[in-house]
Amino acid sequence: MVRTKEPDGGRLGRDVRAMLTKERDFSLDAVEELLLVAVSRYDHVRSVIRPALDAGDWVLSDRFVDSTFALQVIAAGAQQDLFNAVNAVVADETRPDMTFILDLPPDKALARRADRSGRVPGDPAESTRNVERIRSGFRQIACAEPKRCKLIDARKDEAAVAAAIRAELLQAGLLSA
Repeated sequence: MVRTKEPDGGRLGRDVRAMLTKERDFSLDAVEELLLVAVSRYDHVRSVIRPALDAGDWVLSDRFVDSTFALQVIAAGAQQDLFNAVNAVVADETRPDMTFILDLPPDKALARRADRSGRVPGDPAESTRNVERIRSGFRQIACAEPKRCKLIDARKDEAAVAAAIRAELLQAGLLSA
């Protein structure tokens, strides 16, 4: 199994993440963020994800196309037509077999973010994101593609969340008992 994440994965991911998380006197707008993530994803798909899939490996990625939709299109207001056009080139035919959306009410998400703020390097944009709109974006995806996207109640403890994910994989036939 190959474990990866975005925008950090691939050859360009760390550089793009550094650009996205850099403290600056201005905020990046939704289109700038979408395009920067797309640059990273284009490389990530070609240098990490496709080679692993072509070799028969599983790929477990923390964030992919759905995150861009929720964060940049729904929450930040980038044009969906732009997202669709860019994604068609960047991800090509690479789509996840299954996506787990760890669903958490905004107040709980903000509390968890505050709890880990001293332990995990932060993204300055996180403090200005509309958590409710992001959640709404992910829920839209789950409603639109229920066979692929599984909404997991993330209010539960880590073991319960892992058990829910395992149950979904078993039910889909992607994991054997």
